[in-house]
Amino acid sequence: KKRYNEQVSRNLKIAKRNNSLIKRTKEYNKVEIGDYINGGIVFDKNYKTLEVKVMATSHSSRKSYYGDAKRKINDLYLNGYRDWVLPNQNEFTNIVKNNKIINSMGASSGKYFTKITSNRYWISGGDSRLKYMYGTSIARRVFYNSNTALSIPIRSFKF
Repeated sequence: KKRYNEQVSRNLKIAKRNNSLIKRTKEYNKVEIGDYINGGIVFDKNYKTLEVKVMATSHSSRKSYYGDAKRKINDLYLNGYRDWVLPNQNEFTNIVKNNKIINSMGASSGKYFTKITSNRYWISGGDSRLKYMYGTSIARRVFYNSNTALSIPIRSFKF
């Protein structure tokens, strides 16, 4: 009887976990690139981890030095969130890849929205050299040691 109760208890826990995953997956599947959710505009989704990445509805309109941009983003409190960071190279590439959707949907988000334009944007780098990428051109390249660039804050969350 004790063994039976333990098995029933384990099965109930598994069922709850599965129901929770199903519910989270359904919510995740409702979210599209360009939607406004959890403080930003969706630019990337990871189907395996149910992670969603959003960019801030507005970004710097003035170029700044890397240290200043990073400090501003680290101190940023926007749309109820304060866990904003600079995008890495892959994240920025996804922003650029989806920029047409983001620009059209962002304007209809009901929030103040700054369009992504062809310009220099800071990215967080894996090495010690300062990095920026050139905006929305098809040939996205990484450049090193720029004096100033714009910045786009991003954040991520999981369902």
